[in-house]
Amino acid sequence: MLVLKEFSKKICLGTAQFSNKPYSIKNKSKILSTKDVGKIIKIAKSKKIHFLDCSENYTRSIEKISKLKNLKSFKIILKISSPKNISGKNYVSLQILKLQKILKKLRIKRFYALMLHDCRNLSIRDINKVKSLFKITKNKKISNLFGISIYSQDEFFKINRYIKISIVQGPINFFDRTLLKNGFLKLLKKKNIKFFARSIFLQGVLLQKTENLNSFFYKWNKQFKDFESFCIQHKLTKIEACLSYIMQIKYIDHIVIGVLSSNEIKNILNTKLVRTIKFKDLNFGKNRNLLFYPFNWKLK
Repeated sequence: MLVLKEFSKKICLGTAQFSNKPYSIKNKSKILSTKDVGKIIKIAKSKKIHFLDCSENYTRSIEKISKLKNLKSFKIILKISSPKNISGKNYVSLQILKLQKILKKLRIKRFYALMLHDCRNLSIRDINKVKSLFKITKNKKISNLFGISIYSQDEFFKINRYIKISIVQGPINFFDRTLLKNGFLKLLKKKNIKFFARSIFLQGVLLQKTENLNSFFYKWNKQFKDFESFCIQHKLTKIEACLSYIMQIKYIDHIVIGVLSSNEIKNILNTKLVRTIKFKDLNFGKNRNLLFYPFNWKLK
């Protein structure tokens, strides 16, 4: 069994749930108050969780976090918008102004890292805009480290040809093991690039009972049932299985976890973690990307 200290130091606290827009399947309506956010941050700090995963696109989350004290003890990663999502020719100048405003609001000198939020379908022109932005933010000491949030290995290789990457964030969970193929994480480690695993619960879908799933997921009913059988066989809860699976992957530096309450973060930190189980690889066929990538979900 893994000890709490070993587990907690790997956690990067996600802040998508702090926004005014419900983020996961599990949360369809709850909006956290600044007081709720403060309780979660306080527990994170007491358990030596040092990373915060933020985004300029998480509505009001920055606003709530900014009202808390002593944020300097956290290493704040800020995800920024892609050039393809911002019209006009002033992407770099607009982003610089926005970043300076956020730094001032959070009362910190610099970000631990800036991370491009959506790397799908970027043109070379878009990549060069991001390259210019990163160069200016380094000169202005806004951030020294730069990263990308990806869905596929191809996105990394395309961007890394033009930009020096220090951090990669991508989805890995009991179902989606795409980024484990071809020794990708080992390659990142050789390049001294840190990897942050996100979507470890598949936006909460893996924690739901199969019979309670949205009808969109029925086509994978067998795989969800197989996962439940695996948990029963090894006497694990679903959260124990998901976290244990992630923690046994050698080249993951940190895991991004979002919570909706102080009780949730306590429960996660007290989860039983095991290393002695062989985790079954499930077959999803050609429709795998419909399930793995939430932007493809057509919920009913």
